[in-house]
This record gives sequence, C-alpha cells and structure tokens, in this order.
Amino acid sequence: MRVSWLRYRGIKVPSWIGRGKDPDKKSSVKEDWENPQGYEKAQIRFYFLSESGKLKAISDYQDYRFIDILDPTLPQIQQGRVPVVLAKNQGTSVKPSYIYDFAVAEIFEGQVVHFQKIDLSLDQRTYRNLLDTRVDQVLNLNKTQDLGRGTFWFGEGPARSQRLSLLVPDFAAGELPRYQFFDSILPASRGTVDSTLWVRAAYLGSSGYGAFALTNSEIQYHDLGRQQVAVKSFERYTFYESMAFTNLHFPIALSDREHPGQKIPAMFTTENSGLNRGVKFKTISRDSDGNLIEITSPASLHFKTEKGCRSLDNPVTTEDSEPALDYYCGNKILRVKLSY
Repeated sequence: MRVSWLRYRGIKVPSWIGRGKDPDKKSSVKEDWENPQGYEKAQIRFYFLSESGKLKAISDYQDYRFIDILDPTLPQIQQGRVPVVLAKNQGTSVKPSYIYDFAVAEIFEGQVVHFQKIDLSLDQRTYRNLLDTRVDQVLNLNKTQDLGRGTFWFGEGPARSQRLSLLVPDFAAGELPRYQFFDSILPASRGTVDSTLWVRAAYLGSSGYGAFALTNSEIQYHDLGRQQVAVKSFERYTFYESMAFTNLHFPIALSDREHPGQKIPAMFTTENSGLNRGVKFKTISRDSDGNLIEITSPASLHFKTEKGCRSLDNPVTTEDSEPALDYYCGNKILRVKLSY
C-alpha cells in the first residue's frame, strides 16, 4: 500500500487507497432498524487524516472509483497533490461488465481536481484492464530530480508470460499532463520449459523503456523499444523460500559513465549468508550501437560490510541526482556513489 502526503487545510497529512468503510456515514432510523448490527460492505476508497487526526474518506467521483495512487512528480510531492487513477464499470450493479472506463485526477485539499478520462484501449485494438494487477513505480533513466517516471502494472498474460503496462505523464503541454500508455507482453526466453513469474522493475528514459522480469530460473531484461532480451541465471542456490528470494532483488538505476545525464537499469541483492553482510549489483551492458549484450554483475559493484559498519536499508539520491549507498559506521556515514 502506497502512502502519500496530501495537503489538507494548510498542512500535509498521510493518505492512501484501501478497502474499508465510510467513516462519515450516519445511519437513518430505518437503517438502524433494518441493520441493527451496523453491517456495511467494505469498498475501495481514498482515505486521509484530517489536521486533527480524524479519518476522512472520498468514496468516488462521478461514479468513478479509486484504483491506485500514481507515482507523483517532484512538484506534486512538494505541493501535496496526490495523483490517482480511477475506474467506472460500463455495466450495471445487476449486470456488471468486464470493461471499465479509466480516468486520472489529483487529490488536493480533500477534493478531486484535474479530472480527465484516459484511453487504455491502444487505438481500439487491445483492451487493458488494470484491476487485479500489481502496481509499482517506473524508474527514470534520465538524470533529473524525479526518481520515478510513471507507474506500471503487471499481471498474467498469455501462457507462461506476464503483461506489462506503463502509464507515463508528460507535462510538456502545460499544467495538465498528457498521458502516454505502453503495453507489452514479456514471455520467458525458454518458453517451452520456463515461465515468466514476476516483473521486478520497469524503466523509462530518452533511450527507450524496458523491464527486469523473473522466471523460475532466470533474470531477464527486456529492452521493449528494440525488442531485445538479455538473460542471466537467477542463481537460486539458497535456503530462502521462493518469494523471499524474489523480494531480495531491489530495483535501482545506476549512473552511466559513458553517457552523462543518463542512467542504466540495474538490480541489487544480498550476498553471502547474512542479509546485511554484502550486496552486489546486476546490470546490463550494450555495444557501441546500443544493442543489448548481456546482464552482468561487475566486480566493482560488489560491496562487503566491514566490521563496525552496517548498510542503511535503501539507496539514496544525492543533490546532483547520483544514486548512492550509505553505510553507518558508528561516528560517521560512508557514502558510495553508484555508477557503471
């Protein structure tokens, strides 16, 4: 569940989308008589806390219901605006439809603003339903202050594959963004004996877009602009259970030494038996024409925690938009900038 800071009555308060009851509902005498236990069916709402700590909720807007909080831009974070995606079923309560209409909006001062409908039908050729999918942040491959570039969803596609969808805002046209929609199928490279199980990270930059996908036995990077795939063993030689091992691969974007102003897709994971004893990075390499060569694990990006130091949980982004790892060493913090 993503928690975002919403501006409400002059201060920033936590907000989230989740399933629950209406905190402002007041029952009538008839409702109390017919429903003495006060049962109320939970539904997905946009929740936030008031300045006094009281729980507030927005249930819907123009019959559209809230689905997910979108990845915010830096100005949206600073202003306390929370971008959201909403959906409205094209059927009725008696006969619901599989088809939904989608829209995006912002929540600001407890109100829905900048509401606009979006088309996820890909020019009427293919329909995409974002419900019952997993959601995460698209990482930015351009070296700017925005760590993210949009939002992605993934779920089961055709046999042994995952379907990946990206929704990316473009503010070049003015205050209201124009949204770009990307949709791709990520099959396993050895489809007859393997299956794509998970999309761990998605990336977008001026050089194109791509994603790391995990199969039963492999890590795959799909360059979706060039339609190229690089493959590396998942190295699942561990006693960690399957989902824990998957979740120990964290997405990041490294600084590109050869192309200043750009970043390189990568993931980092633990090394050795202790969860904090070491870390290594897996990234991609390309030839002089930009074609994908392989997924590699450079020796220069293997780090081991020395005695008296421990790594902080998450990488940070410095003021000059450089990714870095911080280590707490008692009376000092050691910062290692990450580039390849």
